[in-house]
Amino acid sequence: MKMVRLLYVWVYDKSVHARICFFFFLHLAQARALARYNTLVSSTSELMITGSDDHTLFLWSLFPSRAESAQPSEVAASKGGKLKPLARLTGHQRQVSHVAFSPDGRWAASAAWDNSVRLWEGRTGKFVATLRGHIGPVYRLTWSADSRLLVSASKDTTLKVRLLLGQGDIDHQKE
Repeated sequence: MKMVRLLYVWVYDKSVHARICFFFFLHLAQARALARYNTLVSSTSELMITGSDDHTLFLWSLFPSRAESAQPSEVAASKGGKLKPLARLTGHQRQVSHVAFSPDGRWAASAAWDNSVRLWEGRTGKFVATLRGHIGPVYRLTWSADSRLLVSASKDTTLKVRLLLGQGDIDHQKE
């Protein structure tokens, strides 16, 4: 079933032309967005990260059949459609309260009740750094649109804005 979104625009002269133009541009924008999405997922699989009360995180591939080889989907079929996580991420000392990917997908950050924020590589789950500074449990995280700033919110009623420096890997952190 194809969903078509149409927004009617009325102008003073009740121009049909204005409605047709708007519909065309909306359809064109959706087609371009879909093309960019398909290009991205054809080269890299879609990932999800989960955090738990057992102090761990798991990195999952949502659609393994779109991965570079067909082997993961064959493995999934042989196990009744269930896949193992790509990686188990450990290091937090208390339960994980929030996880978030950076907008570019390169990094993942996790917040926990152990008063810390941990950074991970977004594609592999490899540990990168621990960011400390809060004196209470860290509840929430968010990234800036350019993936350079990481904001964490804590029970201690503070927000920490961290500028992650370095073009290659995250090798410096500045509060």
